[in-house]
Amino acid sequence: MTKAKPTKAAALQELMRFSKFGGLAQMFVMDALFKNYKPESAVTCRRNEHNESAVARLLKADALRGTTDVLDAVTKQAEGMEAAGLEGVRKSFAKAGGSMVHPEAWHGVALEILEKLRAAR
Repeated sequence: MTKAKPTKAAALQELMRFSKFGGLAQMFVMDALFKNYKPESAVTCRRNEHNESAVARLLKADALRGTTDVLDAVTKQAEGMEAAGLEGVRKSFAKAGGSMVHPEAWHGVALEILEKLRAAR
């Protein structure tokens, strides 16, 4: 018997728990939400709330509203990294004066996120 594909929301939650890029996946998702999610105020973590539970809360709110704002925000940022390509990400990081995150890792985690979301239903 074949296993059913996870939903996109479940795939995103799994990435928040496990990624071959470790905690960088959480960083990417939170960065995408801060940049692209409306309303921005909802992204703020509550007291003693960690990234994983904040994303679960926002996904639940989306489900109640019948929207996909969280997934749209993450997808938008990841697709931007995909479209820029590795060289574009490198240039963007250099233009910003560098970063504590390596451009190859940032581009790689974006591709991993897209792969998991595209494979889900």
